[in-house]
Amino acid sequence: MEAKPDGRWTRPIPPAPDPEAGPRKVARSQISRYVQKQFPAARAGTNDRMMSATDSAFLGVLENWLRSRPEILVLIQYSRAAGKKEFEFFFSYESLAGRLNQLPPSTSVVAFREAQLPLRGVVDADFISTCLNALPEDSEFLVLETRGRDAHWVAGETHAELRNELQDLTGRPVAVGPYPPWLADTTDVISAVVPDEDGVVTRGIY
Repeated sequence: MEAKPDGRWTRPIPPAPDPEAGPRKVARSQISRYVQKQFPAARAGTNDRMMSATDSAFLGVLENWLRSRPEILVLIQYSRAAGKKEFEFFFSYESLAGRLNQLPPSTSVVAFREAQLPLRGVVDADFISTCLNALPEDSEFLVLETRGRDAHWVAGETHAELRNELQDLTGRPVAVGPYPPWLADTTDVISAVVPDEDGVVTRGIY
């Protein structure tokens, strides 16, 4: 894979390095400084510079996170698709890199370093009660089905909504928790946009 003069990388996503060589060393302070200096307020306005999903810095952050924790959650938002979005858990850099390589240009990718949706289990009356006790009333929640139905998810804010959504998923394995904090990049949240075949990044309409 070759780098363009402006530092962007052309597709496809580079494969993970040799496991015996160990992960790339990227300190949290370095990650934060790079993101904030090179890509300030990446999602704040249409004229801001955007990180490419094939940028080596972005991929290095993802790889580092997945080498040091069992999973990360990723929010995928498709451009010009009537607001279509997906939430997916990834358990290895290799599987995430492969998924990124399948996404169309202008797709937004937001990854979360810290564990998300901590309430896990098969939905029954006891699980519903656990979720209602754990999540405050009038706080945005996310319910993600962890097997089947193409990562079906639902969101809401009230206990009544949470109860109804979970009852509809009785018998299915799910992950539940506060809606992930996706609006701004931090040391624990990083975003990028899938470039076109020429490596050009164009902000989508989500």
